[in-house]
Amino acid sequence: MRLLEARDEHLAWLLGEAEPPDGLRQPRGGIDRPWVYRWLRRGLRQRGGHGQWLIVVGVEVVGFCGHKSLPDDAGEVEIGYGVAPKRRRHGYATRAVALVLETAFNDERLSALTARTALANRPSQRVLEANGFTAVGRAHDEDEGEMIVWRLELDRRAYRNRRTTESTAGKASLVG
Repeated sequence: MRLLEARDEHLAWLLGEAEPPDGLRQPRGGIDRPWVYRWLRRGLRQRGGHGQWLIVVGVEVVGFCGHKSLPDDAGEVEIGYGVAPKRRRHGYATRAVALVLETAFNDERLSALTARTALANRPSQRVLEANGFTAVGRAHDEDEGEMIVWRLELDRRAYRNRRTTESTAGKASLVG
């Protein structure tokens, strides 16, 4: 599994506006709904083409992950992720969030990451727990209902110490 930095041409392909770039393909049934691709495309443009990645296994795009916005003045940014329904339960979201964390620890502008999960979305909650996030509150979303708000402070000293004593687990990589 690897993360591939999303470009406009990837989202154009997913919206049916272009041929597949980079020899990529989608799983049967697709990854998500068109409104999600349009939302991701708008966000990618607002962030100057950065902060959004495709989750790729072989040549198949199995999901997305990344920042939902630019960092705020305090250096906080909300992350999001999603995996194609037919590719869930393989640990892709957990590994993708871990790779997004690596980029965050190396981005001095960032002080913390946040995320939100639907109250009933236990698999997504496990993804965040596995990556060190802590539930810090509740919020309400018009579409999702009651949400759990998650937070991870970017303690760079602890991260660097941990990285020097751990070996990299699994076969995951970040590709610009």
